[in-house]
Amino acid sequence: MLKFNLQEADKASKNAEYSKALRFLQETYEAAVKGRWIRSLPELFFKLYFSLPRKYLNYIIDDLPPSVKNDTPAHIAEFILLTFAIIHNESKFGPKRINRRTHAKGLMQLMDSTAKWVADKFLHMKKYDLLDPKDNIKIGVTYLAYLIKNAGGLQNMDEILKDWNAGPNAERMPSETKKFIAEVGSNLEMYKKLYGEKILRIAVDISSKKPEIATLAASKASKQQKQSAPESMAKYSVCLASFKGPEAANKFKDRHNIKSAQIKKVFIKGDYWYRLTVPFHDIGKAKEYLSSIKKKYAGAWISS
Repeated sequence: MLKFNLQEADKASKNAEYSKALRFLQETYEAAVKGRWIRSLPELFFKLYFSLPRKYLNYIIDDLPPSVKNDTPAHIAEFILLTFAIIHNESKFGPKRINRRTHAKGLMQLMDSTAKWVADKFLHMKKYDLLDPKDNIKIGVTYLAYLIKNAGGLQNMDEILKDWNAGPNAERMPSETKKFIAEVGSNLEMYKKLYGEKILRIAVDISSKKPEIATLAASKASKQQKQSAPESMAKYSVCLASFKGPEAANKFKDRHNIKSAQIKKVFIKGDYWYRLTVPFHDIGKAKEYLSSIKKKYAGAWISS
């Protein structure tokens, strides 16, 4: 049954029917989470269930609010992935979806009153259609950026998601909102695992095209950027070894005093591994380094 559902989901995804693809896999995913056998699912399953449609990604990038564009690449990337995590939970990628109870509409499930307020206050849009994905995303990401700023930044994720689900003026947190926060948080972690490096590269590119943003990124940021950017931007990596957990990888790195090595999380055959890698921009230098350590690390290899 899983093989059949994967084939059908893959077919639907290739036809840009992302909501249909998700429906084929949802029952299996929920059963796998409940039965704790989720790691046995193939990588294709996760890529189809947590899809990243290029068209929607382009809409998000095109309409990134100024407060997001002027942030660090790491925060730009998290904003983009958070948007997908919300879409996944709210509409399951159904652009025409209308909630019968709340009357929320479209990909990001926006209320008419919220959309009108955002369109008037921030975008000066007189005409828009919440069932049109581009309009829905434009208004949705603008509102999300407002909530992030209102909550004091992306580090206050629970507050941001509470305000998205229950409203900024909600004094109590309903059980439905608690569930929403947990589900979107879980979605976000999965999107980071699947697409984090890819989206960070896009975020770095967004920043590099704007001198004022690049200056801000260089001055503000961050250990996180220093840890992630070189690995994600390097063309080649010398892979020293793979480990089942980050602790083992760190112990190996410290024991052998490999200061230039970085730990990269990879998904291989239904499971996550932690790979100790040394990044290089030049293939010649990568080969030279590999040759120098081959006797000590017999299983080392170059990846690009």
